[in-house]
Amino acid sequence: MNIFFPTSTLGVVGVVGAVLLAGAILLYRAALPKPIPGIPHKKGSEKRLLGDAPDLMKYRGETEEVFSFLRKFAEDLGAPVCQLFMRPMGKPWVIITDFREAYDICANRRDEFDRSAFTGEVFGPIVPNSHIQVRNVTKNHKE
Repeated sequence: MNIFFPTSTLGVVGVVGAVLLAGAILLYRAALPKPIPGIPHKKGSEKRLLGDAPDLMKYRGETEEVFSFLRKFAEDLGAPVCQLFMRPMGKPWVIITDFREAYDICANRRDEFDRSAFTGEVFGPIVPNSHIQVRNVTKNHKE
């Protein structure tokens, strides 16, 4: 009997099951949110596949609002800059509630940040050919 190449049906099923289980565990771990170091986030949400999305949906069901959830989230963390995990395998949303920091980024540090794909997803159906959908604003766009 060869240990590395099972010949019985039960052995083959066991090996295939173990490989599928290992693949499922690896896929699950890859789908978990990856926090950006140094930016506060809600503890425990990085261990949930859907991150903070269930909390947002619960809040929306109670209040029928979304954007006030972002303010409340930042207040609960006590941080002017925080991150939310809204999609499996997606990048975290960074929320900036401090006016001075937001102004500094918009007015003085535009070249350090690209536009979010989220903006294009929101405004794309409304204004499909608008510049708001352009993710990287290059020199050609500024002329």
